[in-house]
Amino acid sequence: PGECVTTVVPGWPRGGRVFVNASGLSQASPLVVELVDDFDRPIPGYCGADAARITSDGLRRPVAWRGRRSELTPEGRPFALRIRSS
Repeated sequence: PGECVTTVVPGWPRGGRVFVNASGLSQASPLVVELVDDFDRPIPGYCGADAARITSDGLRRPVAWRGRRSELTPEGRPFALRIRSS
């Protein structure tokens, strides 16, 4: 089990895609990826019930947040990734 928070990414004008490399994942032990702002506050639509859950191993796995029509990050908004494993 663990958690890390990345440095703040300045944000991309049209949003961007996030990818992860991960192993040892399963339905019972997913990698949970959330977006937080530069004050470590959750960004609505990218945290909690909407967090991305990656459950299978792989290289360059796209991160997709629940309930979103695209895998893009918020347009032009700075963010950090909060990544948790169990």
